Amino acid sequence: VSGIIIAHDYNTLAGNRRISLIRKALSFGIAAGFALRIASGLLALTSMAYGLAIASFDFTVRPVWVTFFLLSKIGMPDSFITLRESYTYFPNDFAGALAWAAWGFIDGLVGGTALAYLYLKFRGIFGASGHGDD
Repeated sequence: VSGIIIAHDYNTLAGNRRISLIRKALSFGIAAGFALRIASGLLALTSMAYGLAIASFDFTVRPVWVTFFLLSKIGMPDSFITLRESYTYFPNDFAGALAWAAWGFIDGLVGGTALAYLYLKFRGIFGASGHGDD
């Protein structure tokens, strides 16, 4: 389902017109953000509805988690600790579920944009498309 959401939203944002490599990557990142927002919000709501009692979730491959991890290693300001906890610990109310959905969007946006950019850049370097994607 996430793939369908990403494909639909990317095609809506990018359209069939020629756009720059950066805009293609950003369109994919926004589309991935929408999909991850839905998935994260639904996960939080499902956990609350069924009382799964999950305390935290490991996001080691997600950009925001890596950022918080690196900040904790160099001395994180107290205000970031609250943000990190809202990201790391499962919410137990609807406001928390909305926050998780927002974190999902940010993760999808940052991660999706970076991965799409790298893919498009390497594809251009190795000449797979020949479309001049920059």
